[in-house]
Amino acid sequence: MRLLITGRDTGSTLEQHRASLAPKPTIPEVIARFKAYHAVNPGWGSLHCVLGNGNTQDGFVDVDTESAAREQGDAEGADLIAILRRMSRTQRAKLRKLV
Repeated sequence: MRLLITGRDTGSTLEQHRASLAPKPTIPEVIARFKAYHAVNPGWGSLHCVLGNGNTQDGFVDVDTESAAREQGDAEGADLIAILRRMSRTQRAKLRKLV
């Protein structure tokens, strides 16, 4: 099922839409997962644009980026992208400095 919002097909599934409505995660809640991912992927893998290069804009953590990570077999990277999407740009920048 695709979700129709404001008259255009966003490509989002209902599950992705529900996830976007979840409360913002805090850095202490998620930092261990990001550190573990970075230990296995020193170049940041699917998260390199955001956490490697510092691009904290929403466009770097969109549904297409998450889908691309899943298609490449990076399920954890895709899950972390979904977490980053729910965070503010300020949180993303702080997380990058802490990991």
